[in-house]
Amino acid sequence: MKQSFQFILFLIIVILSACNDDVRYDYGNFRMDFVTVLSPEEGIRFLRDDGIILLSETANDADNKYLVTGKRILLRYIPGEQISQTELSAKIQSITFIPEGNITFVSQKEQTESFGNDPLYIISLWPGGGYLNLRYKIEQNNDKHQFALLYIQENQASPDTIFLELRHKADSDNPGYLSKGYAAFSLQKIQDKIPEAKAIKVNANVSNLKQQYFIFNTQTL
Repeated sequence: MKQSFQFILFLIIVILSACNDDVRYDYGNFRMDFVTVLSPEEGIRFLRDDGIILLSETANDADNKYLVTGKRILLRYIPGEQISQTELSAKIQSITFIPEGNITFVSQKEQTESFGNDPLYIISLWPGGGYLNLRYKIEQNNDKHQFALLYIQENQASPDTIFLELRHKADSDNPGYLSKGYAAFSLQKIQDKIPEAKAIKVNANVSNLKQQYFIFNTQTL
């Protein structure tokens, strides 16, 4: 009986070893980045926020019609060979289009009620590629939630800091499934103010953090 048990155990080990040799889950150096679409007419290329240009190895010409120059997307890819100091080949795994918006200028706080100020679970918020980029979670049922990035004139208390407010409007949507989302707000409208300022401060009604604001050094933009 003992010999039979040892034989069965040995057989199981051999089978498991064979399975481990056959089944591999190595996806390589997988990455996921917010990137900006470069001109599709010159091939399918994407600009990372660190200045590296990704040249697609896998996307085909049919993808060109969906890619608009200057748009932000979430790119999942496997980095390939380095072509030059600023160019890298990439095997594209998937593309997710990111909703974009611009900064909205208002003169007084009283004019912001229509933008809502519902709590928002912020995973990350960072500047890059000329945008303020957002990863978030919301409880969503049926209605579409709205987001806005506001520049309120009366809040600009110091020339050294640009004060912005990130607003979330649930529009009375009932609690539903917790889902992740992305957004990107162009900083183009305050581009002329950035050289004079030392920081950008973004206030938000954050549900998952005690800190209700984010500060970014303008020198890193």
